[in-house]
Amino acid sequence: MPEELVAAVSERRVIPFVGAGFSLTLGLPDWGQLLANLCKELDVGLSFEEINDYANSDFLQIAEYLYIKSDRRIGPLRHVIEQGMVGRDIRPATSTPHVELANLGAPQIYTTNYDDMLEKTYRALGLSFSVVALPKDVAQVNTRDTQIIKYHGDLRHEGTLVLTESAYYKRLDFESPMDLKFRSDLLGRSVLYMGYSFRDINIRLIWFKLMQMMQDIPESDRRPSYILRLGPNPVLDELYKDVGLRTIVLDPASKFNDHDRRELLGDFLGELATQSSQASPPSSRGKQFASAGFIQEIALRIGADTNPADEFLQFDLPGSNSVTMAIRRMVVKDVPQDLEDAYREALYDGMAHVTFLPPPYVIPLGRKIKQFGPHQNVTEFFLRMLRGGSEQVHSVRPILGTASLPWQTIWGAEVSEAAVRRLVREARRELAWTKAGNADDDLVYCVDLLKRVVSGQIFGPTPDSKLMAQAASIISESEQIYPAMTSYEPPADGGPLLDGALAQVQARREAIEAGEIKKDPEYEGTRGVRFAFDLEAPDDGEDESTG
Repeated sequence: MPEELVAAVSERRVIPFVGAGFSLTLGLPDWGQLLANLCKELDVGLSFEEINDYANSDFLQIAEYLYIKSDRRIGPLRHVIEQGMVGRDIRPATSTPHVELANLGAPQIYTTNYDDMLEKTYRALGLSFSVVALPKDVAQVNTRDTQIIKYHGDLRHEGTLVLTESAYYKRLDFESPMDLKFRSDLLGRSVLYMGYSFRDINIRLIWFKLMQMMQDIPESDRRPSYILRLGPNPVLDELYKDVGLRTIVLDPASKFNDHDRRELLGDFLGELATQSSQASPPSSRGKQFASAGFIQEIALRIGADTNPADEFLQFDLPGSNSVTMAIRRMVVKDVPQDLEDAYREALYDGMAHVTFLPPPYVIPLGRKIKQFGPHQNVTEFFLRMLRGGSEQVHSVRPILGTASLPWQTIWGAEVSEAAVRRLVREARRELAWTKAGNADDDLVYCVDLLKRVVSGQIFGPTPDSKLMAQAASIISESEQIYPAMTSYEPPADGGPLLDGALAQVQARREAIEAGEIKKDPEYEGTRGVRFAFDLEAPDDGEDESTG
């Protein structure tokens, strides 16, 4: 990933220039397929294969021939192109390259495609845009919105279409309003060509002509530009280099098939969007959307990096940190409507294996939870967050006490018996540590959660009366240490409201510092070591001596 390209995208100084290969990810026909369909529709007396051989596979010449055989009318050609898009279930928001292209936040996007897939993508994502296809559009363009410039025309206006060899050569004079706009937009910006194959030598010719016209412009105002290609071609590399285009090859070893390579295009744009967003000031960042490829990547990472260890240990394992990073990346992205189900599944699967999220990500996570509704993994995640088990939790608890989180949804699902057993085990450790002459917030938070369990708020009936008896015993003993918990009832539509109990925790801490409460030497220094207490093992078949 070129650093200069990342910096240019973050500064909104890159112009994406999109070719036909971009639309292939949506199942639309390429130039060869369109021309073959034209041959069938027009019935010119020759098969497409014959015409292709006679024209030496020059698509511009083939289009010119078919244009002549259509009495030099563009209508029949436009009709066939439109028919190639009719009846297809096209949802651009499910195309990773299209969504990640929008994530770049470019002020202008140029395209030689005739279809309206870019417009449909922006519409599906709720992003504002303006289409530039006619000369009057150039004069009246709204600079506040993303401009989608139809460089070779728009199917809605057949007079704008550049389909044939003759129409293409006329454009090489660079005197049309569209060409003048491109030259103006290029000042101080880089171009990123993508979706072009080895056949698209016209891009090299256009770029050469443009550079010839801009020789009088200072070098400092001409940033490096790039062309994205799937496979290597040393001849084209040298030709592009000669006219000032740097080549980025996605598959240097040529070991992927065409389908895999199209995925590489989405992966590249996703990484470019992520890196450039991180390099941008927060105030200038636009919306970022979760693409299908991004969701799949997160789901695969979660599946590969989860492990069966207890959460207390899991936070320190590389797998857990990887899942945590994945969740952090998810919650700051918006979700296209067509991808909500896959997003929700990946998010909730990840929450089953994460113990902690840093404060900046808690409120965005709450918005997603409110959007997607209750789920056991959500309730158990907040159970883990609130009960303690890591020092980082203390920085999050002030946020967890705010009303901005959708607590009614958070507590809207029941937790598993295994989750309750882990809560009881952690609460017993906190109780033992407190009774040994210590004080912190963890115990009262555990009691809040235990009260939610025994009241049936987040846990249904259980045949294990011993487990409920243990929970009740911990609550009773904790209330003797912190009397404010005696009358405390956790709100079903809110987080912990523990001001009174926390004040008593602080008073106990001050008494310990003043020497009024003596520490038990047997437990001195053991607070940071989990599983260190010789307690009666809970009857759940788990060994507490590990760690």
